[in-house]
Amino acid sequence: MRIEQGDIIIIENMEPGRSYSGKVWSNQFLLARHAWRVDDITNGGKITAHDCHGKRKMIHALDKPPCYPYIVRVVPARGI
Repeated sequence: MRIEQGDIIIIENMEPGRSYSGKVWSNQFLLARHAWRVDDITNGGKITAHDCHGKRKMIHALDKPPCYPYIVRVVPARGI
């Protein structure tokens, strides 16, 4: 999977959801998917990207699940 500047990457990770109280208190984690447009890639595998709202994020391409976000799919840029 080759990632280039301008590509859209789909990232999947576990995010905390609502917590509830009862006999046993615990956090519920939900599977979340986010789309980010790649701004820059370094040789070390760090990706700087932004979402549709302009929020910037640093992602490391070599992170592994379940603790870290990981890349599910890459949508290539078209003439950017």
